[in-house]
Amino acid sequence: MSNEGHDPGQGPVDQGTTGNEQPAAGVISLDLILNIFWRRRRTILWITVAGLVLGILYGIVMPPLYRATAQVRPGVVSYSQQGGPIREWQLKDIVRWFRTELYWWDMHEDPRFDRYKDAPVIDAEFIPQGPQSFQGGDIILLNALAPDPIEAVNIIKEAIASFNFQATADTLGSSLHLTAAGARVRIAELRDKQRDLTTEGEKIDLSIAQMRESLELLSTDRQRYEMALRKLQRQNVYRRQMVASTESTLIRAEPRLQESEAALSFLLREQTSAAAESDPQGDDEPAENSASWERWLRTAGAGELLGTVNELNEQIFHGTLLIDSLRSHIEVSELEIQRIGVMRDVELGDKRVELEKQLGDLILDREQGLISKHRQLEQRIAAERIRLDLLTPLQQIGRVTVTNKAVRPRRLRAASILTVLAFLSSLFVVLGWEYLSRNRQAITASAGPR
Repeated sequence: MSNEGHDPGQGPVDQGTTGNEQPAAGVISLDLILNIFWRRRRTILWITVAGLVLGILYGIVMPPLYRATAQVRPGVVSYSQQGGPIREWQLKDIVRWFRTELYWWDMHEDPRFDRYKDAPVIDAEFIPQGPQSFQGGDIILLNALAPDPIEAVNIIKEAIASFNFQATADTLGSSLHLTAAGARVRIAELRDKQRDLTTEGEKIDLSIAQMRESLELLSTDRQRYEMALRKLQRQNVYRRQMVASTESTLIRAEPRLQESEAALSFLLREQTSAAAESDPQGDDEPAENSASWERWLRTAGAGELLGTVNELNEQIFHGTLLIDSLRSHIEVSELEIQRIGVMRDVELGDKRVELEKQLGDLILDREQGLISKHRQLEQRIAAERIRLDLLTPLQQIGRVTVTNKAVRPRRLRAASILTVLAFLSSLFVVLGWEYLSRNRQAITASAGPR
């Protein structure tokens, strides 16, 4: 059987057509599409290879981009009466601020971003359910891409700083400014109290020094007592020596007194006997004169002995009085020594105990009282500083993180996508080419008369 002579793109085809014969116009079948793809397989292959090459070139030519990510949320601008944080900024306002690239007003003058003609894009994404460990919960995720990891981090940091700067540029009457000013005033007051504690500590140190000087003066008082005791003891030693010397003199005077009294008694007896024996009527004048002389000599001897006896008696009397007086003074001095010793031990002991107690109280007050007060003030200052540091329109949660590897371009994905797109495009191209080739005459033919 033979085919009818007609254009390949027109007219029906017999049911017994071969594989090279065209099907009837307007008839689409899987066999026809697969036949077209087979006949145009080189075109499909070359277009697909071209897409693969473009994907590879894209991965080579495009610079690598690193992603920096940060989490932020509305910052604390004031505190409630109970001490709880108060946040005034709305999440949608923060997201809108980043999406409108208002941070570029401050960043475009930074030499680190000179290569940017326009603002680097920061993607602000609102996360309704944030980490539950942070008060407020809802956070905003910021993402930025840059050819350098450090540059990506700097973009995020500078954008956050720009928001805080612009939010606080004209807020002298805002809650944040008033809260910060109040915190600074309280910190200054606490610093003044610390200086007062320092002055009080200096006074306590001065009192401690005075107490220690008083304790050292107790040694001087003890020395004064000791000197008084030594003086009395030396006086008693002298008095005892005087007693011993006087007793020795009296011991020597007693025998002399006894001898003198015996001689005087003997002379008086002799004189009485001689007077009795003498004859008052005798006429012998020389004998009378001789007796008178003897009586005179005896009387003179008796008078001398009597003077000696009287002198010895007086010496013994005064010696005895002196010994009694000295012994009395010794007893009084001993009592005085005992009294001074008791005063030394009691008074100085009481003074030392009292001074040591006062010194211990001062040292305890300085080491525990003042240090404890100073520590409490430091804790209050630290608390105020923490509250002051937390005051910010936009609070950053954690630190800015950046990927270790480039996130763009993704070479394999880019090559795969372009290859697939090129393959699909090639199918569309060969189908379109086949359609044009079959219907070229009908498409290019001029329209006939109506």
